[in-house]
Amino acid sequence: MLKSTVFSASSSFFGSIAEWYQSSVICELLTYLEETYFSVSFETYLNCLVNFTADDFTSHYEAMRYSLLLGGKRLRPMLMEETYQMFGGNDSLIHPFMAAMEMIHTYSLIHDDLPCMDDDDLRRGRPSCHKKFGEATALLAGDGLLTLAFNMIAKADLQNNAKVKALNILSEKAGILGMIGGQELDIKNENNPL
Repeated sequence: MLKSTVFSASSSFFGSIAEWYQSSVICELLTYLEETYFSVSFETYLNCLVNFTADDFTSHYEAMRYSLLLGGKRLRPMLMEETYQMFGGNDSLIHPFMAAMEMIHTYSLIHDDLPCMDDDDLRRGRPSCHKKFGEATALLAGDGLLTLAFNMIAKADLQNNAKVKALNILSEKAGILGMIGGQELDIKNENNPL
């Protein structure tokens, strides 16, 4: 209840929500509040993570933001947070891991929509990343999200041995013996009846 009240007041105070999200000062404030008083919404947290400013790579950053913030159920991070809380966690330590999981999921959706895979024009009722930004940019945006996911864990406020273990598990599950292997099976059996 407190979160929704704070965000409603903040939204009207700062005007448009898009303007509010773009302010790095606001992102810093939200991070401070998250660490000190309450947990900001996961959507706001994700938005702050992909609030890039480098002009040289604008189209790639826009494609990453577009795809990551396109919406969805956020089931994977929600289950991760609930499991963390079930085992006694009650702080924001889990947030980089939740973000990493969502970034990897989004990267897989971007790549899955490409013409060389499932060739989908729409994702959640909106143009898929490659339709909006082009195939090359979509490919790089997916790669960027995958790399950023591992960077999130590497920078997490956790002991190094725990981060290495988390990175190992995540790379196995996202790799050839996990998600990528599943995609390969999907491609090989595309024209075979079940």
